[in-house]
Amino acid sequence: MGQHRSVAISGILLLTVFLFMGGCGSSSSPRNLSFTSSVVSGHSHSFAFTEADFTAGATITRDTGVTGGHSHSVTVSPADLSTINQGGLVSIDTSNVSAHFHNFQFQTTVP
Repeated sequence: MGQHRSVAISGILLLTVFLFMGGCGSSSSPRNLSFTSSVVSGHSHSFAFTEADFTAGATITRDTGVTGGHSHSVTVSPADLSTINQGGLVSIDTSNVSAHFHNFQFQTTVP
């Protein structure tokens, strides 16, 4: 009797863990966190967030991808990150490099 009871309890525990972790067939698609800037002087730049950027609660400053031998810096405040995380639109200009800058329009789907 002790073995059957142990198996039943183990089965319930495994089922509970399985359901808690999302179950079978539950797939939340990841948000698109990569963006492309406006085109200026015939080129654009890329910029990407990580999911951790939205939970850190800090200003982030990161360089764009390199295009045409240069990159730009982008600074995003905690308030802007919160707006983006909630599905709102935030427009941010890059730093000025080689006498030009770019604009990013950041908007994600709500997680």
